[in-house]
Amino acid sequence: MKILLILSAALAAAVPAPAQEVLRGEALRGLVSMSAEAPLPPEPRAAESGYETIEIDPDPERPAFILASDLNGDGYPELLVSKFAGSGPMGSGMLDLYAMEKPGDPHKWRKTRLADKIKFPNLPSLADVNGDGRPDILLPYGFLACMPGSCGGIEWLENTGGGWTRHTVITGYERFFHRVVLLDADGDGIKDLVAVGEKKGLFDNGSSEVYIFKGAGKGSFSSKPALLTKGLGGLFSSGDVDGDGDEDLVSPEYFGRAASFVWLENQGAGAWRRHAADSSSGGGIQMSLVPDLYGDGRLRAVAANHTNTSDDQSAPESAVFVFDIPADPSGPWPKVKISEGIKSRKSPALGPQGAPGPFDWGDADGDGDLDIVVHGDGDPRVFLLEQVSPGKFRTRELIDDMPQGAAVFCDTERDGLPEIAVSSYEKNRLVLLKKLRAARESR
Repeated sequence: MKILLILSAALAAAVPAPAQEVLRGEALRGLVSMSAEAPLPPEPRAAESGYETIEIDPDPERPAFILASDLNGDGYPELLVSKFAGSGPMGSGMLDLYAMEKPGDPHKWRKTRLADKIKFPNLPSLADVNGDGRPDILLPYGFLACMPGSCGGIEWLENTGGGWTRHTVITGYERFFHRVVLLDADGDGIKDLVAVGEKKGLFDNGSSEVYIFKGAGKGSFSSKPALLTKGLGGLFSSGDVDGDGDEDLVSPEYFGRAASFVWLENQGAGAWRRHAADSSSGGGIQMSLVPDLYGDGRLRAVAANHTNTSDDQSAPESAVFVFDIPADPSGPWPKVKISEGIKSRKSPALGPQGAPGPFDWGDADGDGDLDIVVHGDGDPRVFLLEQVSPGKFRTRELIDDMPQGAAVFCDTERDGLPEIAVSSYEKNRLVLLKKLRAARESR
């Protein structure tokens, strides 16, 4: 099960990266690997790029985040798509489920509405929230356009086996949430919800705070957020960073950031400690732990920053990075840039933008290693970072004119050559990129 994540202002509701928010003169504390080979130069998009475009929905109502997973147990992926639609002080968005009309045929999809009247629904994720063995949906929401009002919140949708029942954890909160995870945060043996509340300041870069919504078991959670620590944000994720058997957090920072990418160490019994992994890349949008990325069995982190060098030439380059996790992970992590040529367009007056956006990973070409697909977001292109040898990636442009959105792998035909679902909030498009027959036969 793979989550793709997208931070909402890289979307017209994806996190903006205005030049004035770039911290000037920050020390280059990240350890950039000087011995690693530079990424191969990007290849231009062309018909021979090997993909055809299939329209999933002719009017997808401003699609934003995408999650691909088998929710109904038929062995084929469905798509959960959060839609901003009319989100704002007066309007709202929704969460829709797309399933193939005929499993294995990605040309026709049927849509089911799971939730509506949600302002800026963000990245959904799956977890067995109530312990009944079925995957439920965690849905965070809210964004800047609600200011000066408050529209942040978290719901979870219970999978009843025949439908979905909505449960509210918190609503009308002053901070917005882009991601939420289920884990035992306080060591009492009961899983809690952990989320990062973000807020853009009127006269500063804003702030972010990590909260615990304490669990009482069977899907019941406190509606009062308990502050864990300050910092983190965007599309964070969980996993065992230090090999001690518990779940830690890895995360970008954007609003009020003190670093670019950080991790939060779970020290047990409810104690957590923040560490800066990198402070040289500007604001970030996503950080994920990826096992066996290079085929050597090691755990690494992949991360995307969110900057705009068209607005500010001194801003850090927009890129995707791989971080090695050192034996002592409490200090800076060595990083390697694996993308080339990602560059945000210049921001319009009232809509600051940045690049890249969210990413996902999978074996795009069936050669047995992991590749990465990344949405340009403020850069209206979608890129495949093809791993041509362990740790060496080539940047390929797959499709253009898809600004502000997300991209995720999904093997709709179960043939080992996954398709790529792509959204564009700005262009109101939801498409599937499918390998052409000639490209499939040549592998």
